[in-house]
Amino acid sequence: MDIRDLRARLRNTHGPDHQFTACCPGHDDKYASLSVAVTDDGKILLNCHAGCKADVIVEVLGLTMSDLFAISRETGPKPRRVAAEYIYTDAGGTALYKTVRYDPKDFRQFRAAPDNPGCYFAK
Repeated sequence: MDIRDLRARLRNTHGPDHQFTACCPGHDDKYASLSVAVTDDGKILLNCHAGCKADVIVEVLGLTMSDLFAISRETGPKPRRVAAEYIYTDAGGTALYKTVRYDPKDFRQFRAAPDNPGCYFAK
């Protein structure tokens, strides 16, 4: 199951897919009292501010509690890892700055600390 599938089962949703509010199916909800959030490891957190328990909400939706652990966070921020580092030097070999490439693809640049070799600061 995907977070969008869960969201499609709920009414009156507001916010991005990784953290939104909706009307709680566990009680006669006229306002969005259910908070839904996806953790970095893909688990779904449900919190009804009116007091409904997660197992009741899941049952009304026709799901099981284990379904909350199988939902991917495809639409939320992805964890990133360093894919490569490129160090740029002057003609004498002194480091001037470096560019870090992350996966998923993203780049960040850092300037070298003039008095501390190997230390870089964000540009």
